Amino acid sequence: MAQDTFSFLIFTLLAWKAATSSGQESVFGVDRTNNTAGSESPFLEAAGDGQQCPAVCPACPATPGCPACPNAPPCPRRIPPGYTQHGSLGYYKMHYELRTWPEAKAACEREGGYLAVLNSQEEANLAGSFLQRYNIVAHLLVGFFDVTKNGTYITVLNEPLSSTGYEEWASSEPNDVGRENCGSYFPNEGLNDEDCNVAKAFLCELFA
Repeated sequence: MAQDTFSFLIFTLLAWKAATSSGQESVFGVDRTNNTAGSESPFLEAAGDGQQCPAVCPACPATPGCPACPNAPPCPRRIPPGYTQHGSLGYYKMHYELRTWPEAKAACEREGGYLAVLNSQEEANLAGSFLQRYNIVAHLLVGFFDVTKNGTYITVLNEPLSSTGYEEWASSEPNDVGRENCGSYFPNEGLNDEDCNVAKAFLCELFA
C-alpha cells in the first residue's frame, strides 16, 4: 500500500510539472494555456512615446505615434463648445468679450478655428447679425490684416483679401494705411481697417 501511495505521489508531481511547463497552472486549477498561438498579437510595435499600437486599428482616435489605419472610415467631426452651424456657411462662434485683434486671432486658434474670413455678402450679413441681435453698434474683428503696412491686405489663411469673394469696404475705407493694420467689419457697411490694439468683439470660424 505504501508503495502504491508513493507511486501515486510521484505521478501527481510529474503531471503537475508537465502541466505548468505547458502553460497550465495545474491539472486541478484554472486552465491558463496560451491559446493565441498562430493569432496576431494584440499589440504592434511600440509607438514613439512608449505606448503600444493596437493590432486592430481603431478608427478614432488614432494612437499617437502609431501608423495611420488604411481604409479607416472618417472620424465623426468634433465641434468645439460654443460653435453653431449656420446652414451651408459653416460653424461660427461669436465672442462678445472685447479683445485686441492679435488676442482675438489667438483665441480662435486655441479653439481649433480661425478669426472669421468673409467670403460673400451672405457671410458678411451673418457676421453683422451677431451684433444686431443685441443692438450693438460697433465694428466686429474679422480675419484679415495689412501684412506690409502699406495697403496689402491678406487673410489669416494667408490668402489675398481680393481672392476671398468679398472685398466691400465701408465708405472712405481703408482710410489710415500704416497705422490701422488689422481688419474689422461694420454691419451693413463693409470692411474697415482697424487699430490692432483696440479691443472689440470678434467672430471665430471653423475650417470647412
